[in-house]
Amino acid sequence: MRVLGLDPSKTATGWALYDKRDLIASGTIRSDDVAMFAEKLHLLLGEWRPGLIVYEAAIRSIRTYGRKGLLPGQENWVGPNASQMILLEVQGAVVGLAQAMSIPTMPVSARTWRASILHDGNLSREVAKRRAKETCKALDLKFKSVDEAEAILIGLYGSQSMEAKYYGRGEP
Repeated sequence: MRVLGLDPSKTATGWALYDKRDLIASGTIRSDDVAMFAEKLHLLLGEWRPGLIVYEAAIRSIRTYGRKGLLPGQENWVGPNASQMILLEVQGAVVGLAQAMSIPTMPVSARTWRASILHDGNLSREVAKRRAKETCKALDLKFKSVDEAEAILIGLYGSQSMEAKYYGRGEP
């Protein structure tokens, strides 16, 4: 069964396709808006027809950040992190397209797949990205960007999961 691993991002979503446990293709979907991302993902899904999509789930608790307001009294204005809001839209596009095409999905937290593949789920973002590239190189898995490297490892996690075994049963 084919498993598609996705590392969603607001501008560059890494993807990796496994057939059973073998990496057969990977790349990056570059897009500045969710509609264009969804269009490109739809083409990818139509071409490769995965049996399962595994994606890094967006953080559910939206972080806030402080910034100076433009008007007096707004010196300590706090708002949501816009990047995380867009990630929820990207994730919605992934799930919506998958449902429309009858492809099961499996969200996985960054902490979970990193603990399984990188052997540490509590890495900082910078260290995790560096380790993802190092791990891909050690496994001789070619990649062009850190987004693609992380997608390769998310796909690897998914290809070894119980969900992949469940959805892949009955296939030769």
